[in-house]
Amino acid sequence: MQTITLPRLSVSTLAVPFAAAAGVLALVQAFWSVGVAIGLFLAVVTFLYALNGVANVVRMGPRPAAAYAAAYACLFLLFMVVLGGEAHRALMLGLFALFLAGMFHTGAMLGYFVIVLAATTLFPFYRLPLMLLLSLFYALLLRVRRAARQADNSLLTAFFIVSFLFAAIVFFPLLHFVFQRAPQDLAHTLFGDAISPAVREALLRSLLTSTVSTGIALLLGLPLAYVLVRGEFKGRAILDVAMDVPILIPPPIVGIAIIRLVGESTALGMQVKSIGLAISNLLGGPGSTLGSAFANLHFTGTEAGIIFAQVIVSSPFLIRSAMTAFRGVDARLEYVSRTLGAGPLRSFVQITLPLAGRGIFAGCILAWARGVSEFGACQLVAYRPPTGPTLIYDLYQSHGGAPGPSDNVAIIMTLICLAVFAVLHIAGSRLIWRRS
Repeated sequence: MQTITLPRLSVSTLAVPFAAAAGVLALVQAFWSVGVAIGLFLAVVTFLYALNGVANVVRMGPRPAAAYAAAYACLFLLFMVVLGGEAHRALMLGLFALFLAGMFHTGAMLGYFVIVLAATTLFPFYRLPLMLLLSLFYALLLRVRRAARQADNSLLTAFFIVSFLFAAIVFFPLLHFVFQRAPQDLAHTLFGDAISPAVREALLRSLLTSTVSTGIALLLGLPLAYVLVRGEFKGRAILDVAMDVPILIPPPIVGIAIIRLVGESTALGMQVKSIGLAISNLLGGPGSTLGSAFANLHFTGTEAGIIFAQVIVSSPFLIRSAMTAFRGVDARLEYVSRTLGAGPLRSFVQITLPLAGRGIFAGCILAWARGVSEFGACQLVAYRPPTGPTLIYDLYQSHGGAPGPSDNVAIIMTLICLAVFAVLHIAGSRLIWRRS
């Protein structure tokens, strides 16, 4: 068994921590009115900080020892001189000094210490989102540096550092928004408020309709993606470009187009309604359970209209991802399967589809995310019943844009979407397609 030997400390060695503690106590009591208790707390912290220095840091060499002492001096000047030296600043000085003493021997941990220190002191109103964003970026930066050294390509590190600006522009507003509310406020909005039933129904409606629309886009868009990749025919380029049209057109235009096509006053809309009545009569009439579902079949103001709008705006993302996945599958594998006696459908199901499955699944995630976040088209086609985005807009307008329930519902929906997004990615990468 390995034994741990503690360093032997002589009286002369202990004199340095005692002298540092006494000096800090005298200095604080002379120039700052923080009270005797806080002054003694700082003295004890200084003693422990100096004790760690003479017992451990000195062994690292003269330069680390000098940096260790200078780091405490910088902390003291920051909290007691620059920031004012009030009682709570003195307490923060003691806490940060203890953190620094424990992390000084580990270079990577010093980066996290600097992040927490800078976020707490320089940007106190944004400290939580800033600490999270900077910590994630710093953790990835360490990995990128290691990969850059192995590849002997310093450009990787340089470009990654520049990319922090992109990350700050995209993610910091969202992180700052999410941290605006406490968990108990979100729980009250979801379960204890007067609008809680409407909130739960709207969020559930968004999740269900986006799931159904993603299934429809997969069922109808997957064959089209395969045709565009494997087929060679005139007009293919036009069809390829046409797949991006729903992305280019503003969502309100999509909503207006749906209303003009299948609105209740249009020819097709009235035809759909008559078909629904016929189906209802076959199922027992409007008074029956099944018949009531088809008695007033129409697209405006119903979940069917929401799904219709979501399919239009989300299907291009699935189709493009599926096309990329199909291009990654060597067509010769299908030819070999055909020569061995398999038909086209069997080759597609047993060869092409499993190999392209990861990319198709990623496309489904993108399509689901686009569908659940759709607002413009759904607002026009079906403002009632509301989805999550339309309810958030309604609450925001009803309170004149002031902070209120709309913020809580928006944060709840953001967290739900992030959780579903993370679960789907983890399931796709580790459960459905295990890494070899």
